[in-house]
Amino acid sequence: MAAETELDGFDRKVLRTFLDENGRIKAFPAQQKKALAILRHVLGVFEPGRRYPEKQVNRLLSQFGEDTARLRRELVEFGFMDREGGGGEYWRVETRRGPTRAEEAMTDTSIGPGDSRSRSRATT
Repeated sequence: MAAETELDGFDRKVLRTFLDENGRIKAFPAQQKKALAILRHVLGVFEPGRRYPEKQVNRLLSQFGEDTARLRRELVEFGFMDREGGGGEYWRVETRRGPTRAEEAMTDTSIGPGDSRSRSRATT
């Protein structure tokens, strides 16, 4: 299980709400801030400075749920991890980059009322 040190009250509440008694994700939160709390928790299983083959990443992520591809993808998209292309190695990013494309897309204020994309993703 990921280390629960240095969790603030918000993260603890999110984890209590979205993880079952075994630490598996019951449902992934729609609200970005809550999803990031889940990803920070999941990140705790990866050692800083260590590179992991994709198979091992999947094995570690499987303790949190069956959708390891989603967790892996979101850890990379939100800048918590990086990877080599083509199913290569993954590693924990020590200093998280600024807003990622995923975060910017979720908070895009240029979406108009007639746009088919939903603005509610950034606020739910």
